[in-house]
Amino acid sequence: RTTIPALERIIGHPDFRAGRLSTGLLERILPALHAHDGQHASIALIAAVLAEYERTRQPASAPTAPQNAGPSAWARSTRPGQIST
Repeated sequence: RTTIPALERIIGHPDFRAGRLSTGLLERILPALHAHDGQHASIALIAAVLAEYERTRQPASAPTAPQNAGPSAWARSTRPGQIST
C-alpha cells in the first residue's frame, strides 16, 4: 500500500490547485481521505508546505557593495604588498 492515491486526491483538490493552502484545508481534506493513523496527515502537510514554498519562492539576490566602499574583505585579507587595489 502506498500514499500515492492520497497525495493525488490532495493535489487534485480545487483549493490546493488554486493555491489556497492552510491548515484549515488539511482539516477539510483529511477526513475525506480516511487518514486515521497520522501518517497521511504528515504527508499532506509536507505536500502543502512544499507547494506553498514553490509558489512563493523568490530567487536570491547578491548584496551589492556601495560605490567607493574601498577594498573588499577578500582584498583586505591578503598580506601587505601582495596585491594592489
